Amino acid sequence: MRGEAREDSARRQRYLELLKDFRPGQGNLLDALHAIQHEFGWIDRAAVDAVSRQLRLTAAAVFGATSFYAEF
Repeated sequence: MRGEAREDSARRQRYLELLKDFRPGQGNLLDALHAIQHEFGWIDRAAVDAVSRQLRLTAAAVFGATSFYAEF
């Protein structure tokens, strides 16, 4: 269990590193999702939450983009 928690923490930290240059209100949603997809190969709930916080969007808006576009 501790190993999983450490792995989750490291993954969340990496999300923050990948997203640090993306700014709210600049139309960066797809670019942010692509950055995470490229690094990890998928978009999980923690990634949706990280993107929504960074871009100041609702998690529903981020999830909507991931479910609408086939590449995610």
